[in-house]
Amino acid sequence: MNRLGLAPEQFYQLTPAEFHYALKDYEGTHNNPTRDVCETLRLVAVIFYNSAFGRKKKDMIRNPKHLFAFGWDTPTQKRQTVEEMKNMIKAIGIMYGPRKKDKPTC
Repeated sequence: MNRLGLAPEQFYQLTPAEFHYALKDYEGTHNNPTRDVCETLRLVAVIFYNSAFGRKKKDMIRNPKHLFAFGWDTPTQKRQTVEEMKNMIKAIGIMYGPRKKDKPTC
């Protein structure tokens, strides 16, 4: 009730279908911006991964969901653990990490 800002009287007047749609609307309003940012970051990670120097075409990721999965992805995919996601991000960071720069010559 608190999440939707409903008074107890309003809550008790809702039908189960109305309550379901109210929760669904709340979730869409409050979770979609986060989901959009996460999907964008996953797409950027795929672009970085695919654009690595020397990456062969057969090794490129075509579907961003194959890089790492989020909770809202289809349940038929194997869900990655947090540790697997961290390792993937670390691997991308190592590929694009700081490079040794040549000393400037005067």
